[in-house]
Formats: sequence, structure tokens, C-alpha cells
Amino acid sequence: MPIITRRTMYLMLLLALTFGAAGEIERFARPGTSGLDLVWWPRFPLVMGWVHDDEASWRISSNVLLPRGQTFAQSPVVIYGTAVYKPNGSAKSLSEFIAADQEGFKQRSPDAQIAKLPPERDGDGNSLATFSFTPKAAGDWEVVAYGEEGEYFLVFVVSARNDTELHKAMPVFRSVIAGYHAAAQSDAS
Repeated sequence: MPIITRRTMYLMLLLALTFGAAGEIERFARPGTSGLDLVWWPRFPLVMGWVHDDEASWRISSNVLLPRGQTFAQSPVVIYGTAVYKPNGSAKSLSEFIAADQEGFKQRSPDAQIAKLPPERDGDGNSLATFSFTPKAAGDWEVVAYGEEGEYFLVFVVSARNDTELHKAMPVFRSVIAGYHAAAQSDAS
């Protein structure tokens, strides 16, 4: 049985205090290939008929929701969200972050079209810049809403195999975003 040193206990306590769930962004530290991997994602409200997929969430480092009875690989639609820690990236503003994300999408799917949509609103009334990503041929149909909370860029995504499934899932996507609340100031410290 391994002996837990005082230093190990101190590090575990520090990680629990630093990366535990605070506010509406859940923070995790897990063993990775070169130390600890840090994962952040927005906490989602419970949605009737949908379930959290723990395995897929860890695999793609995002909070993943699926229709009950579906698997990530087989589901016609998924909803997921991630929180990107600003100091880890090169984007200094939300508009820079969105531009970089969309550029990456265009490189992976050069024929897809990106269109600005009316903003979605989170549970605090904040506007989230919202875009549709539409394939011209093969690919997933997506709506992506971008926002900020403190030191994080937030990304909420509904991704579907076709336009019909996307439109059917939009009310659930909107309810997930509307159910998201930023951390209270006293919780954020």
C-alpha cells in the first residue's frame, strides 16, 4: 500500500480547492500522459428525455448530453458544452476566439457554410453569439453559441446528422443554454 506523503496530501487539497465545481463551470483534474489534464465544462440543467454521457464527456473534454437510450456514436443528435480557459489560448477577446474556432472548422470542412444567427440568451440574460454550421454535402449540421464567464470562453453546441434532427433538438438546446447561470461573485473566488 503506497504511503501518502504530506506533500501529496497538500497537492490533492490544493487541486480540490482549485479545480472543484464552483459556480456553473465544473473543473476537473485527472491523470494524463504527461501529468494532470485539466478539463472544464459548463454545468447543464437536467433535461427530460436527455442524459449525461460520462464516457463521451471525458473523451471529448466537454459536457455531453444525448437523447435517452442513444450512444454517442449512434445518436442522431448530441448537445455538448465546453469552457476554454482564456490564459491557455492565444485569443484575447471573444471575437478572436470565435474567429479562430470558425477558421478551424473551415479547415476541417471547407465546403460548409457558416451563418450568423440571432443570439441565444443564457439564464442570466447574457447574449451568446450564435452561428449555424451547414454542410454542403456530408457532415454534421450544427448550431454553436459562444459566450464568456470570467476567465473562460464558453461554447455550447448542438450537432445533428441532418437538418431535421437539428431543428427537432433546438428547443432542448435553447433550454440548456437558458438553464446555464454564471457563478455568483462569492462562488467565483
